[in-house]
Parts: sequence; C-alpha cells; structure tokens
Amino acid sequence: MSLRGKKVFFADQVRKMDKELIEGLKMPSVSLMELASAFISKEIVSYQGKKVLILCGGGNNGGDGYSLARHLSFMGKDVKVYSAISPSSELCLLNSRLYKDYSDLIDDIEDDFDIIVDSIFGSGFHGKLSLEIKDLFDRINSFNALKIAVDIPSGINGNTGEVSPGTFKADITFAIGGLKTGYYSPEAIHFSGDIKFIDIGLLHEKESEWGMLFNKKVFPDREAFSHKGDSGKVYVIGGSALYPGAPILSSKAAIASGAGLVYCNIPEKYSKAAFSSNEDVLFRFRKDGKIDKEEISFINENIDCLICGPGC
Repeated sequence: MSLRGKKVFFADQVRKMDKELIEGLKMPSVSLMELASAFISKEIVSYQGKKVLILCGGGNNGGDGYSLARHLSFMGKDVKVYSAISPSSELCLLNSRLYKDYSDLIDDIEDDFDIIVDSIFGSGFHGKLSLEIKDLFDRINSFNALKIAVDIPSGINGNTGEVSPGTFKADITFAIGGLKTGYYSPEAIHFSGDIKFIDIGLLHEKESEWGMLFNKKVFPDREAFSHKGDSGKVYVIGGSALYPGAPILSSKAAIASGAGLVYCNIPEKYSKAAFSSNEDVLFRFRKDGKIDKEEISFINENIDCLICGPGC
C-alpha cells in the first residue's frame, strides 16, 4: 500500500487536533461525534443489506457507535446494538440514553446480520484485549457479514500498530479526523481493510506541525554544477549462488534514495547478469568470494556508506 501524498498522524496528534478544534470554535464535543456519525451513516446506508449490528464499548468510541445507531435507524436500517462494555464516558452515557429511545439493547448475537460495526475501542487502545472481548471477536470474525470498524479496529494500538490477539478484522475502516499510523504496520494492515477517511474538520492549518507527510521533501536540492561524487558514495558487497541479485537490488535502492555514486561488489561469475540491466551501478567483482587489500583500501579512502551482506 502506497502512502505517497497521504497525511498520516499518530493517534495522540489527532486527539490533540480534536481538542483544539473544540476549544477554538467553542464547539461541544458531542457535536463532533454527531458530525462523524452523520458522515459514516451516509456511507453505510449505501451498502447492501438492511440488518446492522453495532458493537459498543464504554468510552467515546462506544459513544460513536450509539450515535451511529440512531442515525442509521432514522435512515431506515434495521439496527441492533450489543453493549460489550457498559457506558462510562460522559459522551457514551449520553448517546446510550438517546439510543434507548429508539430501541433496546440485545443480549445475544446471531449470525444473521448483513453489516457488523465495531465501535468498542478507539485509537487510544493499548495492551491486550480481555478474554471476553477476544472470544466475541473470534466469533464475529467468522461471520459472513460486511465488517466495519469505527476509527480503528478494536485491538490495534493507534500509534504503534501493535495488534492484540483476537483483534476485530474489518473489511472497511472509517478513519475519523485523520489517518493514524497504527493502520499501516505490517500486522495491522491485515485487519484494517479498506481505509476511508472521514473529514470532520480537524485537518486545519496546524496539521503541518504534527503530521507526517509521506511525500514530503527528504533530500536537499543538488547544486547546479555538482557531480555524482558530491551526493554521497555507497559501496554494496554481497551476493551468493542462491541470491546473486540481492546486492544489485540494494544498489538500485541506494540510487533511488539519492546516492550519487553506487558501487556493487559481487562474485565475478555473475558479471554478465550484472551489466545487462544496471547502467547506473558501478560494478566491482571479486574472485573466490574474497576481498583483497587493494579493495579494502579503496573502500577506506572513497566510500561514505558501506552496506555488507545482502544475499550472503
């Protein structure tokens, strides 16, 4: 998954933006919750299937779930809410009371829902899921319903992307206010599904102070009359009968990252393959897998960065 051009934030940063928007505009936090629910419900109502189950926690993510249940009920979906954790935060308590004007909670979950929404834990989750929640998700994850996570699948750390055993496995994740780093760890990406950004106005002029812009400029401009040697010299040594191409790939990566001169030292018997498609790499070959004293002197005198071992 490419993140080029996307603004990605730590979960803590999104919460800070949320707080500043509330304080700066003198906006009640419940208004932001209602706004997010309105946007998400507009997306969900377009999906096939009438029966919707929303799993609610006790914090503000659970409050999002209760609010979403009201919106979807009003829009014609057949909505049921399962309270996985009793409401405890002010917003969750408020929205749970408002939801009960529409319908009662359910005590048991059957595999007959078209859409299941996870709104138990938000991006502030850390640690491990309780055995009770893990067992619930193990069962839910086996259902054929479309699975949706509000803000982040419960069980993923919004900052680090650490995944707890039994994490909710979403087909779609609605990212409220900003994309979080936690979605994109090698483990979490398999649980986040298709990530859809819900803009509730948090990304204002201060976002550049906090966000990590993946297409931002990393390398300085080169001087107009500079040459390759002014932009760093990299020496890659590696390769074997099993992995002869590994040092060549590393050399290409060094060039792509901005290095001016890149040398690649591989066994001499692979010289033909080396020259066939790597015009930008300067190859140096070794016999019998050994580096002689002259080559060591060349490295000491000329090289800024030494990469040893790819493919060995």
